[in-house]
Amino acid sequence: MIKTEYALAWRLLLCALPGTSLALDQCAEQARGRYEEIYCAIKAKGEGRGLPSLEDFRRNDTRVQALLLKRPAARLGIDVPEPKKTRPRPPAAAVTRPKAAAKAGPASQKPAAAARSGRPKAAPAVAPGVGSCRFLGQVISCGGSRYELALNRQNSALADGVLGEKNRMGLQAYTGKPGDRAALLRYLSASYRRYIEKMLEIGLGSATMSFTKFYYTHQTISQQGEDFAARFETMFSFLKKDKAGMSIKPRYHDQLPGSIGDCSELSARLIVCEAGENNWVYVKQRPAG
Repeated sequence: MIKTEYALAWRLLLCALPGTSLALDQCAEQARGRYEEIYCAIKAKGEGRGLPSLEDFRRNDTRVQALLLKRPAARLGIDVPEPKKTRPRPPAAAVTRPKAAAKAGPASQKPAAAARSGRPKAAPAVAPGVGSCRFLGQVISCGGSRYELALNRQNSALADGVLGEKNRMGLQAYTGKPGDRAALLRYLSASYRRYIEKMLEIGLGSATMSFTKFYYTHQTISQQGEDFAARFETMFSFLKKDKAGMSIKPRYHDQLPGSIGDCSELSARLIVCEAGENNWVYVKQRPAG
């Protein structure tokens, strides 16, 4: 396998650590970047019992990977770098109006476009669109409703018991016919809503994956003949355990959606926005008083 100079130097450093075994060599051969190399070092030192498999680990975005690594890495004195910031998007105006849409509205257009391209963006089959909403950075205004950007929350701000074993992700199994794309999109839309709600519940509103990544994660797991819902249940368990023992930053980057065109209404209380590797969740606020 061809390696970059950086990856090779990092591997040599890890192999020089006391207690490194052949398992590290095998893991390092598969590593695809610094977080996975740190993962391999933790596993080799015997501190990775609470980590998922490498395959499951790499399905998460860099923010979640850093969160999973932070505690075991700290025990070994290994520094976990902050996730790299993505290239800044051109600054959006204070109020960004979407381009003119057809009569059906933007929300009904996105699923059709996704079906043609095979690459869904934002959740299909969701509530009415957000074309009439105003994008105000960390706030989205829709008529008399105000949606605020969800941040990560410290454990002291969470409801009692949400990080306990009894709190489960609870995704349902897909029961539609193989090859029924419409049924699959309905299933994944409902599952994604559940996933976002549960991530908010444990205080990880700023560490969610996009619907696009969610969709292709399901595709990959299904092609391997494995249980999608069970995989997410396992990952949710890991996240709860790690979240229970550490503090986290409210956000890992300062980027925001470029415009309301990056967003879709996921439910009556949630708007999700997706651009590149980033995903944002906006939560409807209760009226004052």
